[in-house]
Order: sequence, then C-alpha cells, then structure tokens
Amino acid sequence: YVKAVAETGSFSRASEKCFVTQPSLSNAVAQLEEELGGRFFFRTTHHVSTTPFGERMMPHITAVLDAQAELENTAKSLAEPERKLARIGFCPLVDLKLIGAVIEPFKSANPEVEVVLKECFVDDLRERLELSKIDLLVVPQGMAVRNAGRTVLYSEELCFVPRAGSMLDAREGDATLEQISAEVFTIAGEGCGLAFSLREMFNGSGYEFRQYAGQALSYSVLEDWASLGIGATILPRSKVSGRNAQTLLIGDGRPALITFEAIWNKRSLQPAHIKELLRFFRKVAPEYIRGLTTFRVRAASSA
Repeated sequence: YVKAVAETGSFSRASEKCFVTQPSLSNAVAQLEEELGGRFFFRTTHHVSTTPFGERMMPHITAVLDAQAELENTAKSLAEPERKLARIGFCPLVDLKLIGAVIEPFKSANPEVEVVLKECFVDDLRERLELSKIDLLVVPQGMAVRNAGRTVLYSEELCFVPRAGSMLDAREGDATLEQISAEVFTIAGEGCGLAFSLREMFNGSGYEFRQYAGQALSYSVLEDWASLGIGATILPRSKVSGRNAQTLLIGDGRPALITFEAIWNKRSLQPAHIKELLRFFRKVAPEYIRGLTTFRVRAASSA
C-alpha cells in the first residue's frame, strides 16, 4: 500500500490500484508507520508527498516486495515442474521500453513461457545470476561476471545536462568532454552502473570525473538538481526529460555512447525454453533493436 501511494501520489488512486477501500489502505499505512516509528507521507487535502523518512525507506520496501514475489515464483516453479519461467534482470539505467518491445516477439513465439522482469542494482544482479536466481541480465558493458556468456544489444547516446547558471547552461549545441571536464557531476548512486562507465570514459580521455558528495534516488532528481544549480549530470538520452540536454561528444566529435549487453551464466543448467531465450537474445534481439532505434531516430528527425 505504501508503494502504491508513493507511485500514484494519492491515497484514493492507490486504493483503486490495490482494490481496497481508502479507509482500509489508510489504516494499514498508519499501522506500518506506527510499527516502524516514522511517517511515510505528508498529507494535505489536495496533495500527498513523501517524507525524508519515506524516501529512505522506499528502496527497502521495494526490496521486501521483490523478495516476496521471488519467493512465490520459486515456490510455484517447484510445485509445478512443468511451468516455464524465464527471469530477466536489468539495472535502472536500461531503456525498459526498448527491452520490453524486444521481448514481445519472443513471448509471441513462446506463449507457454512466462517472462518475469526484475530491476536491481548491478551487484545484486551479478549475485543473482551466479546463484541461478536470474537467467539473463541486461546491464552496461564491462560488468565482471564469472563464467559469463555475453552479447552486445545496443548503444545509447549520452547527454550532458548543465548546471543552471553556469556558462555551459547559456550555450546552445553539443558539449565536448573537454568543455565539461571541470564540472562537478551528480549521480544516482553507484548501483546502476553509470558512475563506473563515466569514470572510465573520463579517465580514458585524461580527465578526472568530479563527483558531487550527495546521491539522488532517481534520474529525474538529477535533472532537478541541475536546474537548482547544485551540479551538472550526464544521462542516457532515454533517461532525460528534455531540459537543455546537450549531446556529449568525445574524441573526433563522435557522440559519447553507453553500451548495454545481455549476460548469462554459461555453467548454469538451462532447460530448453531458457536455451531458446538465450538464442533469441544472441541472434534476434540485436537486429531487432537496430531496427527499432533506426525507426526512432527517423521519427524524431521527421518531428
């Protein structure tokens, strides 16, 4: 219930989403607040917002719900050996709309396979793959995994969002790595894999990646911080809402890219439907993604 309120910003909409009455949902939230010793939400007649306590607790609530779902899925797979389950993990940095579109042809061709998506930070994903709790990962390139099979899926342009009030905020056009090298950058934690990729890019070009001491919980907060003048940020284009985002250029003027790959455990015992999933991601998915991204670029150019 707490997660539903946080996602909808409304107790009434959350109760509709959870198929319970609003008093029942409100009472349950109040009971959890009393049990944990803090308030999750600021409530007014027309507005609901998350308290600092709620912001800190939300990732833990999500983890509990994810663990419950994993427990139920594991129990069902053991109780129903004939059930075909394919578990795909991804980090928050992945363009989920793109991956969702890619998975559809596999689901259409294999309707008997239930595809379960799970978002986690990269360290958690690595551990789950090695323990065979996930069948396939989609993460930024360069993640160290033992006994891993890999295939490149797609690359995405990186965008520089300047700090409000800075010289770079006033200019138009693209931004080069040299021009932004003295900036201080905000990040959304280490777990998504972006900070590692940016450090590699900066260090490889002979620059220091200067990182802001604080960490945000979401990419939208990074843009908010940029608009408040706290620090600049760099994000994949799919994670940028549009505020003065400048294409980041490196080297000889090429766009800076972050590359994503599919990873699986080569030593894991894989049933036939998982082998088919891996074949799909090795042989079909990269070409399918190229077609989708080409269409997106042409549509954006036409617009």
